[in-house]
Amino acid sequence: MASITALAGREEGTRTIEVGEHAYLEMENVDGSFLRVRYDVEVVDGASVNVYFMDADAFEDYEAGRDFDFFEVYSEEDTDAYDASFVVDKEGKYYLVAETTATAANETSEIEFNIEWESVYEPGFNWLWCISSIIMVIVITAALAFMKTPDAIRERQEEVELPPVRGDEGP
Repeated sequence: MASITALAGREEGTRTIEVGEHAYLEMENVDGSFLRVRYDVEVVDGASVNVYFMDADAFEDYEAGRDFDFFEVYSEEDTDAYDASFVVDKEGKYYLVAETTATAANETSEIEFNIEWESVYEPGFNWLWCISSIIMVIVITAALAFMKTPDAIRERQEEVELPPVRGDEGP
């Protein structure tokens, strides 16, 4: 993996990670709409790896050797194979980091990876929301138009002359 900033892309290949090293890929969601990410990482030789998906602040902490937060749902520690697929809807930079769990100086982790990401605009949801809102307004307006208030019911009853009841026809 490499340090790449792109709105969309695909990165795949093999990488050897030495003790104390990590590999990362930088992705950016520039407009805050949706960043769709799919990735799989597999150890083909050597020690297992930790795979983290994190935002820019966490990556800065990670690089500085401080405690860092990561998206636990999209990350896995001490694994030989991991894949995930998800959508991030917040603007900003995101990082996929793979680090070896090897501790001996001559130990490494060789990984194969396949990562796809794209910043996408999802107009389908907006149209669906718009259409459902219009339908809701029409239904509510129609219901209010046909709804009879107590005053309207009284007025209607006063306007209508009821026919005489049988046996009540008078002299």
